[in-house]
Amino acid sequence: MPNRRQALLRFYDTDDNLLRIMRTSYPDRDAKLRRRQIFGWPTAIHRHEIEWFATGEACKRAAVHAHLTEHPLHPDETLDLTSPSTPATTRHTRRKYALYRLFDAANNLLYIGRSEQPESAIAVHRMASSGWQTTIDRHTIEWFERQAESRDASRQAHLSEQPLHPDPQMDLSPPVVRPVYVYRLFDAKDELIYVGQSYRPEWRIQQHIDYRFDDVARWTIEQFPDRNAASREERRAIATENPRANIADGGYDAEERRPKRTPYNAAQDIKARFLAGEITVRTMFAELLMFPGVTPRKAAHLLGFADGSPIPRRARGVAREGTVDLMLQINNLGPDWTVRDMPATWREDAMALR
Repeated sequence: MPNRRQALLRFYDTDDNLLRIMRTSYPDRDAKLRRRQIFGWPTAIHRHEIEWFATGEACKRAAVHAHLTEHPLHPDETLDLTSPSTPATTRHTRRKYALYRLFDAANNLLYIGRSEQPESAIAVHRMASSGWQTTIDRHTIEWFERQAESRDASRQAHLSEQPLHPDPQMDLSPPVVRPVYVYRLFDAKDELIYVGQSYRPEWRIQQHIDYRFDDVARWTIEQFPDRNAASREERRAIATENPRANIADGGYDAEERRPKRTPYNAAQDIKARFLAGEITVRTMFAELLMFPGVTPRKAAHLLGFADGSPIPRRARGVAREGTVDLMLQINNLGPDWTVRDMPATWREDAMALR
């Protein structure tokens, strides 16, 4: 069977201005679909032209050349126009995420949204009018390489720019500020064994007694307002008080002295704390994602949440029920995420409990 040919589809308005150039294997179908959509352009589509090519690579090169020479009013954002000889880079090879802003005629910010296909999302807003009293006059689009980056930028934009119609799914509640504690463990001879920090020092100290140090006779706990202050005190204590189980320059345990915990064994302890209402879903996943090779989907199965089984209700008043996919969606997790994709606050929460 021969390779499917590709075509360049050009759209023009009534004044014969070139609106857009797009690549497609089904130009007749796409021309009809595009005529039914508005895209937020001030002018409507009047006519179109089709130019066929034998291969997809030839069509890509022609699309880049056409954008550089014909200058459409609405260029294709997925094309790399830095060099005419470079093949086009489409979102089929690497997904990108956009933050789009909608404005009215008085330049008031109406809405801030996120989408992989912002033009289609904007067209839906324009056709549906979204129930707003004012109409959409213009829009802007800002692209990001990672979904987490676009989500963090959307939160910051909501807090600083204050759109008239905020995204109802955006969590704009202020971050929870928790005190951090520096604890010291001593043996029967009153010699310092270990210095550490944690949001929950009693639980962390009990872990040390159960799994690491069997000669702990007493301990002290000191409270600090934030992690930076606690970290400074921890580093100072390690450098000056010489605890035998800490390394002097880093403030963390030496790698060879850390207890070897497998993801499965860690999941059992994490799940027990979760079912007791001591930690949230976010912290539960954050701790497991710190293990190499553990994705949110694998973490869900390590925790015993198989596809299709209900998720227990939490004691904190938030009912979370459904499948693994629903749980990942609620917490804005991709099924194949790794620790690199986690927001910074997730990583900080997980490191605080290590």
